[in-house]
Amino acid sequence: MSTFIMNRINGKQYKTVMAILDLKKNETVLDIGFGNGYLLQKLAKKTMRIISVVK
Repeated sequence: MSTFIMNRINGKQYKTVMAILDLKKNETVLDIGFGNGYLLQKLAKKTMRIISVVK
């Protein structure tokens, strides 16, 4: 439930980030963080190269 709420609250920011990045298929995304992975799933649809570092 908390994941749903977090994604709902951050939805506008996720859309803004995706618009600013304007990723293409051949680009790589490096994620360093501890989020729930929702934005990464969205980014993976734009580019298939995701590198994620999770502690």
